[in-house]
This record gives sequence, structure tokens and C-alpha cells, in this order.
Amino acid sequence: MNKIKINDRKGIVFLILISFLVRIILSPFFVMFPYIPHDFYAYVGPGKCMAEGKYLMWVCTEWGGRKGEISAYGPFFSTLMMFWYLLFGEFDFFMYKIPSIIFDTLNVLMIYFIGKKLFDKRLALYLSLLYCFSFIVLYNSAVVGNDDNITMFFILGSLYFLINKKLPISAVFSSVSIMFKIIGIISLPAVFYYIFRKYGLNALFKYALLLGIVYLCFLSPFILIAGPERALFYILGSPRTRVMGGEYMSFYGMFNYITNINVSFLVMPIWILSNLVTFFLFFIRKLKNRERELFRNITMFWVVSLLFGGLLTAAQQYLIFVFLLILMGYYIKKKHTTTQIIGGILIFISLLVFSVIYRWGVVEYSNIDRILLLLITITSPLGVFLLLNNVKLNYRIIWSLIILAVIMFGELHAAPILALPLENIANQLNQLIDINRFTVVQSLYGDHIQGKPEVFLAYGVFYGGPAVILWACLISLYYTLLKEI
Repeated sequence: MNKIKINDRKGIVFLILISFLVRIILSPFFVMFPYIPHDFYAYVGPGKCMAEGKYLMWVCTEWGGRKGEISAYGPFFSTLMMFWYLLFGEFDFFMYKIPSIIFDTLNVLMIYFIGKKLFDKRLALYLSLLYCFSFIVLYNSAVVGNDDNITMFFILGSLYFLINKKLPISAVFSSVSIMFKIIGIISLPAVFYYIFRKYGLNALFKYALLLGIVYLCFLSPFILIAGPERALFYILGSPRTRVMGGEYMSFYGMFNYITNINVSFLVMPIWILSNLVTFFLFFIRKLKNRERELFRNITMFWVVSLLFGGLLTAAQQYLIFVFLLILMGYYIKKKHTTTQIIGGILIFISLLVFSVIYRWGVVEYSNIDRILLLLITITSPLGVFLLLNNVKLNYRIIWSLIILAVIMFGELHAAPILALPLENIANQLNQLIDINRFTVVQSLYGDHIQGKPEVFLAYGVFYGGPAVILWACLISLYYTLLKEI
């Protein structure tokens, strides 16, 4: 990245400006307090706690209603939020999206640099623009301001230096990604396998050793200041706190909601087994191109981790898309079409409508609001399908359906299909099925749906529907990735 030619500089400036501008334009429309994403409180809380000398805690935001005491986020993220809290206080949701937007803009550049190394400058620019205007990317950063974009920058940085044969710098970036969020470890088995295949066991040992040493150096001050339990809770305690959340769409959660039987004890063994099986399949389905194999393997690890890890939410599909996008670069031939411009416009308009109308809570929506939200459940995946016009068809179909699940779940509290005449269908369903068994819907909405089977049906479709779509799509994606040749 140090030797950038003049044409590269122009391309980089263009990417920075267009990426940041699109996100800043979209961001202010989804800022209505108190109807803001729940994780916002968990982001602000650790920062406020650290500013008050209560390190790696999240209960310093009484208005947030968070349960538990120790922060589930990495020490570096808490530190970043401390500085942001000191600058902007508690309630400015727009300003708390800025770190996510900044790092997401940098991720556009990382896609460009990785694409340039793997392909050429034109295809690298094309891939970075696809990333820039993708639905799930804009949704995560500009709309809800998730923290995954921050961690992803360091994961991509690690991969960039890895494929450029700068293994020590790659190890440092990997360590930093884990310090921000535990998800940084998901890609490591594929990285280790790549190093072993390309450079041998000795290089792998040095890489892993350096990564561990740097990580311990970063973590040690937090252990000394806050104690080992708080400093390591985001690794040891966080998975336990996230398994049984009302908003999750995992197999385990859905099974519990329908049967009232808690099977969360199966999460860890099934997740470990699925990763071991996946790792074994790497040996059977080797690719000649090691870099292509690297991004395929990372994508597969992310698929099984989300599918079987006990935590499956809509916004997390971003973590799959980043690596899948780079893998898609091996199939792209044509690079510029009017169809893709139309797709990008549909995505932007869909997110704009969502941001203006939707609020993160049970609020009253008019029929016009619900009709507009219902329309964007069509325009969002359609825009994605058009944007990925030059991508391999099976990937386009799978990813467009995943976005359908994302936007449906994103609109859950609005229950848009209430704009349709559901009474007859709902009454027939109520006679066939005891809806009181579906405790998650009852607990989430309570009196709001009692005695109204059509309301229960509307919420149930936008809760269970996306889960089923995601399960089917992730399984299909895993199979498709395994067939890579």
C-alpha cells in the first residue's frame, strides 16, 4: 500500500469520497430516540463506564436497560467508545454511527487493495464499488451503525498483508481484530491452513506464536486494571450470554421458542463438530489457487459459525458477504452495466424508506407506512439481484434471498403484512394451531397481540420466515462453496 501510483491515488480519493458521502447522506434518517437499535446502549455503556473508571462494564447507562454487568465487547472497542462518549455524550445516535461509517469507508479501500493484489485495478475498483453500494453493508454502517465494520477492517488488513507475504504485520492485525471483538478468531483456522499450505509448518508456528504474544501484550494492561474476568469476558462469557436471545433465529432458539425445551447445551459441541467437518472437507476439496481457496474457506467457516453457533441475526450476514464478494471476483467478466446502477438506486431508496419509517420498537404504523415497508421487502432483494448482475447466478440468487430475510427481520416490529387482509387466514390458523405455544412472539409483544390472531400471524411470519429462509440459504451457500473448483 506504500507504493501507490497517481492513478491509484485518484481512485482512492474517489472511493473515499463516494463511500463516505453515501453513508453520511443515509445515516441521519434513522436516529429517532428512544426507538434506536438495542446494541447502541451496549456500545455507549462500556465507554461511559471506562470514562467513570469502571473498566469493561456496561451498566453505566441506566437508560439503556441492559442486563448483566461485564461488557461483552472487546477491550479496544470499549476504549474507542470511551473517547467517543467523552466527545459526544450518551444520546447522539448519529455521532455514534460515525466510527462504523469511518471504518466501513476504510473497508471499501481494503477491498480495493485486496482486489488489486488478486486481480487487477479495474476489477478491484469494481469490487470495491459493489461493496460500497451493497444493501447489507449500508444497512450495517449507515443505518444501524453496527460494530462489525470496525472489526472487519482489521480482519481485511490481516488478509491483505497475508497475501502480500508480510506475515508479521498480518499477525498484528489479527490480534487487534480479536481485541475489538471475539469474531476475529473465526477466520483464523482458514488463515492457518493457508499459511501451512503455502509456507509450511515453521511459518505457521511463527505466525501463531507472534499473534499470541502480541495479543497478550495488548490484553495485559486491561487484565491489570480491570481483572482477568472482565478483560476476558468477551471471550469466555460472551457466548453464554448470547445464546438465548429473543431476537435470534438460530435452530436452538427456534426449537426452544416452539417447544419450550432449552437445547442451548448443544451449541458448543455442534459448532465444534461443524467446524471440524468443514476443516476436513478442505483437505478433500483443495483448490489450485491458494488465495481463492483462502477466501472460500473463510466464507465456509463463517457460514457454519452463524448457522450452528447459537447466534443468528439478520445483520450478521455482513460477515459472510465481505469474503464472498472477494470470491465472486473470480467469476466476474463484465464490469459496468445500467442494470447495476438501477440496482444500486433501488438499494439506496429501500434503505432510505426503511430509515424514515421504521422505529426500533412496538409503535403505531399507518397502512401507508406498512405498504411502503412491504414494498421494500421486494425492492431490496431485487436491487441486490440487479447490482450483482455480473456475478455467478447461483450466488446472486442465494444472496438476494438472504437479503430478503435480512429486510424482513429488520422490519419485524412493524409487521408490514398487517396492511393485507389477514383475518380469514389468521382465524383458520388459530383453529389449527395453539398460538400460545409460540412463547417468543407472546413475550416480545404481549398485550399488543392478545386476542388478535392476524397480528400474531403478521409478527410470526416476519420472525420465523426470515429464519427459515436463512437456514435454507446458508446451507445452499455452504454446498455451493464446497463445489468450488
